Amino acid sequence: MDRLALHIEYLLLRHDCVVVPDFGAFINVRHDAVTDSVSGRISPMTREVRFNSALRHDDGLLASSYSRRERVPFAEGREMVRQATAELRHAIATDGEAGIGHLGLIASDAEGNYSFHPLSSHRDAAYRLGYMPARYVWRHAPETVKRPVSQDLAIESGVEKPETPARKFDTARNYYIAVNKTFARAAASFLLVAVVALSVILPFGRNLHEDQASVVPVKAITEAITPKAKATAPVQASPIIGHKGAETQPAVEAPQVEEQNWHLIVATFHSALEAEKFIAANAGKGYHLSDVAGKRLHRVSARSAVSKESLLQELNSAAFQAAFPQAWIFNSAE
Repeated sequence: MDRLALHIEYLLLRHDCVVVPDFGAFINVRHDAVTDSVSGRISPMTREVRFNSALRHDDGLLASSYSRRERVPFAEGREMVRQATAELRHAIATDGEAGIGHLGLIASDAEGNYSFHPLSSHRDAAYRLGYMPARYVWRHAPETVKRPVSQDLAIESGVEKPETPARKFDTARNYYIAVNKTFARAAASFLLVAVVALSVILPFGRNLHEDQASVVPVKAITEAITPKAKATAPVQASPIIGHKGAETQPAVEAPQVEEQNWHLIVATFHSALEAEKFIAANAGKGYHLSDVAGKRLHRVSARSAVSKESLLQELNSAAFQAAFPQAWIFNSAE
């Protein structure tokens, strides 16, 4: 029975109800703290153990405790509970009562009904744990001075502590504007979002290049469309001096030279150094190779001409295909 009482006391510390199968249940009843404004007393929260003989179903809680403590299977733990309960019934039937550890006594009347008598009241149990009643004094402050409730409610301890004066904001020396905290937080959040939005929208730095919606630069398109005509200065003839005076001949314009914008490209490189190495390596093939430099690429040309038709015959020739099979025609003006 002592082992059974230890298991019941242990389980009551963690559960509100511990059922002893086919015997009854021990129940924790908690009492809230009570404030008596007439006597000025505050009673602490207490806990009381009661017994109910009507609750006899086996919920397995006590058997599980036996199984864990004795390190046996659950079925053996349930058998241990059954044997302990039988011993408790026998002790009550023999002596009329039996003790349940530090909880109290179980007694039986003439009709076989069980009653529980605790060894101490719930107030005595709380007193042993240090939960003692306390007295309080409600202090009414003058109407002109407003103090928090925590200063008015004080527990008597024999020595009263002096009240600490509240710190006040000196409005004569400092400038103060009352701002609601919620409004200040909302304004700060709005300002932060505005700064981030401006940093994304407005350009920073000195990169002032134009944004043009075209893969090919607009400058290259403009140069290709605009006819390239170079102004030539008129050539004036020297005056002929005769007996009738100085006579001049009409100015004769110099013939316009067409640019050779069509090239027969045999290789393409990203740097001028690579193009020069290719030209030096293929100098003995009988073609005058030259570097046609672009904005990003360096193309090696075997021949340049004014029109594309003049390069097609050279491109399709057997000798040129044997020397440069991957050649192609390129227009540098486009």
